[in-house]
Amino acid sequence: MRAAWRQQNGGAGRINQIDNRRRAGHARRQRQAASMAAVLAVAAAAGIAQADVVWGDFETGTAPGFGALTNSGVQPWSAPVNGAVITAPSGPLAGSQVLELTGSANFNFGQSSGGALGFDFLSQNLRQAFFDNDQIEFDWYPTPNGSPSGFSQLYNIILNSQGGGFTNVDGYSAGNQNLNQYYFTGYNGVLHHVVIPYTAYKNAILASGNPNGGGWLQFGIQPNAGDGAPADYYFDNFKFSIAQTLWNVNADGNWSTGSNWSTNAEPNVAGRLVNFGPVITAPHTVTVDGAKTVGQITFNNANKYTVAGTETLTLDSTSSVGIIVSNGNHEIAAPLALAKDANIAVGAAGSTLTLSNLQASSVGVTKTGAGTLAVNYVRAASVNVQAGSLTVLQNGTASGVSNVATVTIGATAKLDLKDNKLITNTTAGTSSGGVYGGMQGEVQRAYDFNAWDQPGLTTSMPDAVAGLTTIGIATGEQMRGLGPTDTDTFAGQTITGASTIAMYTYAGDGNLDGVIDGGDYGIIDNFVQVPGADGYANGDFNYDGVIDGGDYGVIDNNIQAQGPGFSTSGSLGGVTAVPEPGSATLLLIAGLGAGAIRRRRRC
Repeated sequence: MRAAWRQQNGGAGRINQIDNRRRAGHARRQRQAASMAAVLAVAAAAGIAQADVVWGDFETGTAPGFGALTNSGVQPWSAPVNGAVITAPSGPLAGSQVLELTGSANFNFGQSSGGALGFDFLSQNLRQAFFDNDQIEFDWYPTPNGSPSGFSQLYNIILNSQGGGFTNVDGYSAGNQNLNQYYFTGYNGVLHHVVIPYTAYKNAILASGNPNGGGWLQFGIQPNAGDGAPADYYFDNFKFSIAQTLWNVNADGNWSTGSNWSTNAEPNVAGRLVNFGPVITAPHTVTVDGAKTVGQITFNNANKYTVAGTETLTLDSTSSVGIIVSNGNHEIAAPLALAKDANIAVGAAGSTLTLSNLQASSVGVTKTGAGTLAVNYVRAASVNVQAGSLTVLQNGTASGVSNVATVTIGATAKLDLKDNKLITNTTAGTSSGGVYGGMQGEVQRAYDFNAWDQPGLTTSMPDAVAGLTTIGIATGEQMRGLGPTDTDTFAGQTITGASTIAMYTYAGDGNLDGVIDGGDYGIIDNFVQVPGADGYANGDFNYDGVIDGGDYGVIDNNIQAQGPGFSTSGSLGGVTAVPEPGSATLLLIAGLGAGAIRRRRRC
């Protein structure tokens, strides 16, 4: 191997060229690493799980699945090759448990076939993880011995499966300079972080007659050492990961143009991580010019990225999906579909992510981070605002109505409806000692006696602070007289008697029809007489847990100050408030007893 190695590398001039490329590549990786550090910090704080699956950190003192890759599979090591978990005595891995691989100083450490180091994915139940990811990462440390000459190489990196065959997917033989270490340049020990993409190999498996890999699925390394370098390597931190694809031009551009991306190919596969990072120096627009699918999107720039277009951008993976904003204000204006539960992290309090065309889905949406997520609506199985704010963009019509089965709002978080409506199965709640539970409890803590300055279910519309408007809460039973499984339509959405409706409306509009009139007086006049009655829909318009003169003050003021009614129809605009029965009619019903009171159902 010595002569072949010398011929391939061609002397000191070649070495200088390689070193220059290394320095340039190192600088580029440093810039990308700095960007990623900020992203990962937000992701960690937000609880967004990264795709990494570790399968070799050796901290237990063992190396399950590892051995020599042979024609009979991964077998225990035998002479001249040996592998053992040790505590690294010195160097950058000092004190860590590592896998030490030793052998004779020649190709494959003297092993005749396969790979001196192998790993069996199937024995460790990692078949699915292999297909969920697209690159293998690990740390490699060729130990120094004071030799003034020599070389150490990971000459071939092997993947072996029934579906894809025994294939060299990377290595120094393929031109990867990171998998070569010279000793005659004064080497005193350098840790190499190795990244092995394997998308092409995975695709070959998927297109084969054994699309799950078949009866075996293995990884192997064929090392090479010579000219005095020791056949002694440390390995650590083997893992699967998903490659990041970075927007790579300081300009507007189309998503499908490969040269706009760091990989020279558009990202368009479930699970792919896309990073809109530091390359732009002014606001720019990325146009989704065809249906695209990725797994996670990251924004990290003080300048605004706008992802626009009429084609749908889908977030999908084998588990959850997400969006991270670690810096700046950004917008996805293209239709955005969520195929899996989504965690959307907006890290900084001053940052806003706008999703102006979020599509309805059947998944859960979690909002984390101190910043603001602004959406056209949320129509999903659940929404959990753990931190910061989730704001529904000002709309007021049926196209801005949110419909979420369960709603959770964290102790310091806000769900801001602006001038919109929300339908949910989360209970409306009742008062105990003046404190509401359920959705009314969320409004009560935000309301703060007209200040609207606290966490909870809130509105940031100016008329609310003035006391004219509020977030009213009612059930389908209270509002329409529906039974638990009866259905009706409200603002274009189907409701039942068990539905809870939260609506931006005039304070005093008890039946949520968008206006204050005699019907609302009929409600408060009835329930002020019922001992223990509470709830906005029964007349507690100031959310203090009781129905009293203060609530009459609210409705008396606002019936005179109100303007046009708020829409409750399924159309995109217009006032469709239904005329109310006179208060005398409702007072007559009250004479029948509180148990007989039901709202008139509108058909």
